[in-house]
Amino acid sequence: MSKPLSVRQVRITPTFEVQFLIRAQPAIRRKENETMLTYEDCTALFHRNFPRRKLRRNVYLHRIQQGEVTYFQVSYHDRLIGIIFPDSHSLFDGRYQSASTKANLNRFLVPYGCAVIQRNYEWFYSTSQGATIPFKSGMRVILQTGELIK
Repeated sequence: MSKPLSVRQVRITPTFEVQFLIRAQPAIRRKENETMLTYEDCTALFHRNFPRRKLRRNVYLHRIQQGEVTYFQVSYHDRLIGIIFPDSHSLFDGRYQSASTKANLNRFLVPYGCAVIQRNYEWFYSTSQGATIPFKSGMRVILQTGELIK
């Protein structure tokens, strides 16, 4: 009876498929981390009673419950960039109109056909109907129609 080989003695060359999966793993993880943020998705993320959840690097989702009303706050570098209500969203720039802030805002606007865009260093809110409105921090948007609540 021969002695079993140790892990150090065994050399395994991975097949092409395994090599591809190893190289593609960061891209797959990146896709998983870029989930869209709807109110239902936010509710599903909190399966326990934790008040906050890390979404990705420096982006946190906070559950706020006031009486029977529950809403979610999205913070980026500890600055508020959005509030997710069941029927609307409030948008903030966190005092920094950067590309990463805009990308994090668009994570919960894109499922509804809306987006924050930039033209000539100025931000605009693009509605689902295609209209562009100058972006103001604190604006509240009805998601189904893309209209502003004043």
